[in-house]
Amino acid sequence: MNHNTNRNSPGDTIYGRRLLEEFLRAGRRKIIELYITDTTAKIFKKELESKGIKYKVVNKETLFKLSRRTDHQGVFGIVEPFQFYEISYFFEQSPCVIVALDSVQDPRNFGSIIRTAYLCGATGILTSERGGAPLSPVVVHTSAGATEYIPIARTKTLADGLVQLKQNNFKIFGAERSPDSIPFDTLEYPSKVVIVFGSEGGGLSGRTKKICDGLIYIPQYGLLDSFNVSVACGIITYFVCKRIKSLS
Repeated sequence: MNHNTNRNSPGDTIYGRRLLEEFLRAGRRKIIELYITDTTAKIFKKELESKGIKYKVVNKETLFKLSRRTDHQGVFGIVEPFQFYEISYFFEQSPCVIVALDSVQDPRNFGSIIRTAYLCGATGILTSERGGAPLSPVVVHTSAGATEYIPIARTKTLADGLVQLKQNNFKIFGAERSPDSIPFDTLEYPSKVVIVFGSEGGGLSGRTKKICDGLIYIPQYGLLDSFNVSVACGIITYFVCKRIKSLS
């Protein structure tokens, strides 16, 4: 069962043509208000009217005043607040691959991870109220609308969520290079698995590592320290999803 953690908010804001297209396709959240330029109206007019969505045509100057963004692409809207899934949704899913985020603070990385996890076949995302980036308009925009398709659960702390998943037969692996880590592509993953990715600067917290059943890393070439967290998510998540689904 979903729950709305933004009950006091009148709605979330969206911007960009691609995002409007995905919101119309997904139909998960009601569009409360929509402001678009004349050029954009010509593109979406038929679909908006067929779905009974009211909109107002405005000029670019008005759209900038409303959105405070130069990259609005002729679209600014207010939609129903985002509703997070209860973590219990994942308990009965099998196979189930969850991407968990340990204090990922950059909203663009957060959005990219959501998009990547969805396209790689992950079952869902786990984030927390403390430490990480909130699900802001920038996150939703960067996800290219993937927030409207992949289940996203949020617990008070990440540890709370990981412990609950572990109690429901999930194995948890943290993505971090350390003396105890093993190459990610040498494991046989169970059908219910969580891959945890750490913050951009600090990696996984000590508490998270204690909960993990093991640590994995991506063998790499070159002298740089590590992959960007969203890139690492794509490499590992695609492999794990493909491996698990080939066995199911």
